[in-house]
Amino acid sequence: MDLNPSCMLHIRQNRSELAKYLPFSKTKFEVLKWQDVFQKKAYENCRGLFTMSQWVKDIVVNNTGISADKVHVVGGGINLDVSQITKEKKENNKILFVGKDFYRKGGDLVVKAFQRLKKEMPEAELYIAGPTEKPREIDTAPEGIYFLGLLSYDEVAKYFNMCDIFCMPSRFEAFGLVVIEALVYGLPCIVNNDFAMREIICDGENGYVLYDDDLDSLKDKMKMLLHNDKIKENVLRNRDKYLKDYSWDTVAEKILQAIESGK
Repeated sequence: MDLNPSCMLHIRQNRSELAKYLPFSKTKFEVLKWQDVFQKKAYENCRGLFTMSQWVKDIVVNNTGISADKVHVVGGGINLDVSQITKEKKENNKILFVGKDFYRKGGDLVVKAFQRLKKEMPEAELYIAGPTEKPREIDTAPEGIYFLGLLSYDEVAKYFNMCDIFCMPSRFEAFGLVVIEALVYGLPCIVNNDFAMREIICDGENGYVLYDDDLDSLKDKMKMLLHNDKIKENVLRNRDKYLKDYSWDTVAEKILQAIESGK
Protein backbone atom coordinates (compact mmCIF):
# COMPACT_ATOMS: atom_id res chain seq x y z
CA MET A 1 0.00 0.00 0.00
CA ASP A 2 1.05 3.60 -0.46
CA LEU A 3 -2.06 5.42 0.78
CA ASN A 4 -4.95 4.52 3.05
CA PRO A 5 -7.66 6.24 5.14
CA SER A 6 -5.29 6.42 8.14
CA CYS A 7 -2.82 8.46 6.09
CA MET A 8 -5.56 10.76 4.83
CA LEU A 9 -6.94 11.35 8.32
CA HIS A 10 -3.48 11.90 9.78
CA ILE A 11 -2.66 14.62 7.26
CA ARG A 12 -6.06 16.31 7.51
CA GLN A 13 -5.76 16.47 11.29
CA ASN A 14 -2.07 17.35 11.57
CA ARG A 15 -1.20 19.05 8.26
CA SER A 16 -4.45 20.78 7.33
CA GLU A 17 -2.68 23.16 4.91
CA LEU A 18 -1.93 20.15 2.69
CA ALA A 19 -5.44 18.70 2.70
CA LYS A 20 -6.43 20.22 -0.64
CA TYR A 21 -3.56 18.41 -2.37
CA LEU A 22 -4.57 14.96 -1.14
CA PRO A 23 -6.29 12.26 -3.16
CA PHE A 24 -9.93 12.12 -2.01
CA SER A 25 -9.57 15.71 -0.75
CA LYS A 26 -13.30 16.24 -1.28
CA THR A 27 -14.30 13.12 0.64
CA LYS A 28 -16.17 14.07 3.79
CA PHE A 29 -14.23 13.67 7.03
CA GLU A 30 -16.94 11.42 8.50
CA VAL A 31 -16.74 9.13 5.47
CA LEU A 32 -12.97 8.81 5.84
CA LYS A 33 -13.38 7.97 9.52
CA TRP A 34 -15.77 5.14 8.70
CA GLN A 35 -13.47 3.90 5.97
CA ASP A 36 -10.65 3.94 8.50
CA VAL A 37 -12.67 1.81 10.93
CA PHE A 38 -13.25 -0.87 8.30
CA GLN A 39 -9.66 -0.62 7.10
CA LYS A 40 -8.35 -1.22 10.63
CA LYS A 41 -10.52 -4.32 10.94
CA ALA A 42 -9.07 -5.60 7.68
CA TYR A 43 -5.55 -4.94 8.98
CA GLU A 44 -6.28 -6.87 12.16
CA ASN A 45 -7.32 -9.90 10.11
CA CYS A 46 -4.20 -9.83 7.95
CA ARG A 47 -1.04 -11.78 8.74
CA GLY A 48 1.05 -8.99 7.27
CA LEU A 49 0.89 -5.63 5.54
CA PHE A 50 3.19 -4.35 2.80
CA THR A 51 3.92 -0.66 2.31
CA MET A 52 5.92 1.20 -0.31
CA SER A 53 7.62 3.50 2.20
CA GLN A 54 8.71 3.80 5.82
CA TRP A 55 6.60 6.96 6.02
CA VAL A 56 3.39 5.01 5.32
CA LYS A 57 4.43 2.24 7.71
CA ASP A 58 4.98 4.74 10.52
CA ILE A 59 1.54 6.27 10.02
CA VAL A 60 -0.15 2.87 9.90
CA VAL A 61 1.61 1.69 13.06
CA ASN A 62 1.09 4.94 14.97
CA ASN A 63 -2.55 5.39 14.02
CA THR A 64 -3.98 1.88 13.98
CA GLY A 65 -2.26 0.08 16.83
CA ILE A 66 -0.99 -2.61 14.45
CA SER A 67 2.32 -4.13 15.53
CA ALA A 68 5.33 -2.79 13.64
CA ASP A 69 6.49 -6.39 13.13
CA LYS A 70 3.39 -6.99 11.05
CA VAL A 71 4.11 -4.15 8.59
CA HIS A 72 6.83 -4.62 5.98
CA VAL A 73 8.36 -1.90 3.81
CA VAL A 74 8.91 -3.42 0.36
CA GLY A 75 9.25 -0.30 -1.80
CA GLY A 76 8.02 0.00 -5.35
CA GLY A 77 9.27 -0.88 -8.80
CA ILE A 78 9.88 1.35 -11.78
CA ASN A 79 8.85 0.39 -15.31
CA LEU A 80 11.77 1.67 -17.31
CA ASP A 81 13.34 0.62 -20.59
CA VAL A 82 17.07 1.09 -20.00
CA SER A 83 17.70 0.88 -23.74
CA GLN A 84 16.21 4.38 -23.98
CA ILE A 85 18.98 5.84 -21.82
CA THR A 86 21.47 7.67 -24.00
CA LYS A 87 24.71 9.53 -23.36
CA GLU A 88 24.13 13.07 -24.52
CA LYS A 89 26.36 16.07 -24.11
CA LYS A 90 24.96 18.21 -21.31
CA GLU A 91 25.20 21.96 -20.99
CA ASN A 92 24.54 22.29 -17.23
CA ASN A 93 21.54 24.53 -17.83
CA LYS A 94 18.45 22.35 -18.27
CA ILE A 95 15.94 21.58 -15.50
CA LEU A 96 13.12 19.04 -15.88
CA PHE A 97 9.78 18.93 -14.04
CA VAL A 98 7.38 16.05 -14.64
CA GLY A 99 3.97 16.00 -12.99
CA LYS A 100 0.40 15.88 -14.25
CA ASP A 101 -0.88 17.39 -11.00
CA PHE A 102 1.06 20.65 -11.40
CA TYR A 103 0.30 22.31 -8.05
CA ARG A 104 0.47 19.21 -5.85
CA LYS A 105 3.84 18.42 -7.40
CA GLY A 106 5.09 21.94 -6.64
CA GLY A 107 5.25 23.06 -10.25
CA ASP A 108 4.28 26.63 -9.37
CA LEU A 109 7.21 26.80 -6.94
CA VAL A 110 9.56 25.53 -9.64
CA VAL A 111 8.41 28.19 -12.12
CA LYS A 112 8.68 31.03 -9.60
CA ALA A 113 12.12 29.93 -8.41
CA PHE A 114 13.24 29.56 -12.03
CA GLN A 115 12.21 33.16 -12.72
CA ARG A 116 14.72 34.22 -10.05
CA LEU A 117 17.35 31.82 -11.36
CA LYS A 118 16.98 33.27 -14.86
CA LYS A 119 18.29 36.62 -13.61
CA GLU A 120 21.51 34.93 -12.50
CA MET A 121 21.69 32.31 -15.26
CA PRO A 122 20.25 33.75 -18.49
CA GLU A 123 21.12 30.51 -20.28
CA ALA A 124 18.97 28.37 -17.92
CA GLU A 125 16.07 26.39 -19.38
CA LEU A 126 13.09 24.73 -17.69
CA TYR A 127 11.07 21.92 -19.29
CA ILE A 128 7.63 21.15 -17.87
CA ALA A 129 5.89 17.88 -18.78
CA GLY A 130 2.66 16.39 -17.49
CA PRO A 131 -0.15 18.96 -17.19
CA THR A 132 -2.78 18.75 -19.92
CA GLU A 133 -3.36 22.52 -19.76
CA LYS A 134 -0.75 25.26 -19.52
CA PRO A 135 -0.61 26.54 -15.91
CA ARG A 136 -1.27 30.25 -15.49
CA GLU A 137 2.18 30.81 -13.96
CA ILE A 138 3.83 30.04 -17.30
CA ASP A 139 1.97 32.77 -19.20
CA THR A 140 3.80 35.50 -17.27
CA ALA A 141 7.11 33.66 -16.99
CA PRO A 142 10.31 34.67 -18.82
CA GLU A 143 11.71 33.03 -21.92
CA GLY A 144 13.43 29.73 -21.35
CA ILE A 145 10.39 27.83 -20.04
CA TYR A 146 9.14 25.10 -22.38
CA PHE A 147 5.67 23.70 -21.70
CA LEU A 148 5.49 20.19 -23.14
CA GLY A 149 2.03 19.09 -22.00
CA LEU A 150 1.10 15.46 -21.48
CA LEU A 151 3.74 13.22 -23.07
CA SER A 152 4.06 9.53 -23.79
CA TYR A 153 6.74 7.64 -21.88
CA ASP A 154 8.95 7.54 -24.98
CA GLU A 155 8.65 11.31 -25.30
CA VAL A 156 9.47 11.86 -21.62
CA ALA A 157 12.57 9.70 -22.04
CA LYS A 158 13.88 12.22 -24.56
CA TYR A 159 13.82 14.97 -21.95
CA PHE A 160 15.24 12.77 -19.20
CA ASN A 161 18.21 12.24 -21.51
CA MET A 162 18.48 15.90 -22.48
CA CYS A 163 18.16 17.62 -19.09
CA ASP A 164 20.73 18.01 -16.32
CA ILE A 165 18.65 17.89 -13.14
CA PHE A 166 15.12 16.97 -12.03
CA CYS A 167 13.08 19.26 -9.77
CA MET A 168 9.80 18.24 -8.12
CA PRO A 169 9.23 19.77 -4.65
CA SER A 170 5.87 18.06 -4.12
CA ARG A 171 3.54 19.33 -1.45
CA PHE A 172 2.31 15.76 -1.12
CA GLU A 173 3.93 12.62 -2.50
CA ALA A 174 3.11 9.15 -1.23
CA PHE A 175 6.24 7.67 -2.81
CA GLY A 176 7.59 9.25 -5.98
CA LEU A 177 8.60 6.67 -8.58
CA VAL A 178 9.34 9.41 -11.12
CA VAL A 179 12.17 10.61 -8.86
CA ILE A 180 13.76 7.16 -9.05
CA GLU A 181 13.34 7.15 -12.83
CA ALA A 182 15.14 10.49 -12.98
CA LEU A 183 18.02 9.06 -10.92
CA VAL A 184 18.32 6.09 -13.27
CA TYR A 185 18.61 8.52 -16.18
CA GLY A 186 21.44 10.19 -14.29
CA LEU A 187 19.58 13.28 -13.09
CA PRO A 188 20.17 14.48 -9.52
CA CYS A 189 16.90 15.59 -7.94
CA ILE A 190 15.49 18.42 -5.85
CA VAL A 191 12.57 17.32 -3.66
CA ASN A 192 10.81 18.35 -0.47
CA ASN A 193 12.14 16.97 2.80
CA ASP A 194 8.79 15.37 3.50
CA PHE A 195 6.80 12.17 3.16
CA ALA A 196 8.71 9.38 1.36
CA MET A 197 10.91 11.78 -0.61
CA ARG A 198 13.60 11.83 2.06
CA GLU A 199 13.85 8.04 1.82
CA ILE A 200 14.95 8.38 -1.81
CA ILE A 201 16.99 11.59 -1.92
CA CYS A 202 19.88 12.11 0.49
CA ASP A 203 20.79 15.79 0.69
CA GLY A 204 24.15 16.43 -0.94
CA GLU A 205 24.57 12.86 -2.25
CA ASN A 206 22.05 12.33 -5.04
CA GLY A 207 20.36 15.71 -4.96
CA TYR A 208 19.11 18.37 -2.58
CA VAL A 209 16.11 18.51 -0.28
CA LEU A 210 14.02 21.62 0.25
CA TYR A 211 13.06 22.26 3.86
CA ASP A 212 10.32 24.81 3.16
CA ASP A 213 8.70 26.65 0.27
CA ASP A 214 11.32 29.42 0.25
CA LEU A 215 11.81 30.41 -3.38
CA ASP A 216 15.31 31.80 -2.91
CA SER A 217 16.38 28.54 -1.30
CA LEU A 218 14.93 26.56 -4.22
CA LYS A 219 16.60 28.91 -6.72
CA ASP A 220 19.95 28.48 -4.97
CA LYS A 221 19.61 24.68 -4.97
CA MET A 222 18.78 24.70 -8.68
CA LYS A 223 21.89 26.73 -9.45
CA MET A 224 24.17 24.66 -7.19
CA LEU A 225 22.91 21.34 -8.51
CA LEU A 226 23.26 22.37 -12.15
CA HIS A 227 26.97 22.92 -11.53
CA ASN A 228 27.66 20.12 -9.04
CA ASP A 229 29.60 17.51 -11.02
CA LYS A 230 30.33 15.47 -7.89
CA ILE A 231 26.66 14.78 -7.21
CA LYS A 232 26.00 14.04 -10.89
CA GLU A 233 28.85 11.53 -10.95
CA ASN A 234 27.57 9.93 -7.75
CA VAL A 235 24.11 9.47 -9.28
CA LEU A 236 25.57 7.87 -12.41
CA ARG A 237 27.79 5.61 -10.32
CA ASN A 238 24.75 4.29 -8.42
CA ARG A 239 22.54 3.67 -11.45
CA ASP A 240 22.74 -0.13 -11.16
CA LYS A 241 21.89 0.09 -7.47
CA TYR A 242 18.77 2.16 -8.18
CA LEU A 243 17.73 -0.31 -10.88
CA LYS A 244 18.13 -3.24 -8.48
CA ASP A 245 16.66 -1.65 -5.35
CA TYR A 246 13.58 -0.35 -7.17
CA SER A 247 12.80 -3.30 -9.44
CA TRP A 248 9.65 -5.39 -9.17
CA ASP A 249 11.86 -8.45 -8.72
CA THR A 250 13.29 -6.90 -5.55
CA VAL A 251 9.81 -5.95 -4.33
CA ALA A 252 8.57 -9.51 -4.92
CA GLU A 253 11.62 -10.93 -3.14
CA LYS A 254 10.93 -8.79 -0.05
CA ILE A 255 7.30 -9.88 -0.03
CA LEU A 256 8.28 -13.55 -0.29
CA GLN A 257 10.81 -13.18 2.52
CA ALA A 258 8.15 -11.68 4.77
CA ILE A 259 5.67 -14.43 3.94
CA GLU A 260 8.22 -17.18 4.50
CA SER A 261 9.28 -15.66 7.82
CA GLY A 262 5.74 -16.25 9.07
CA LYS A 263 5.24 -12.71 10.38
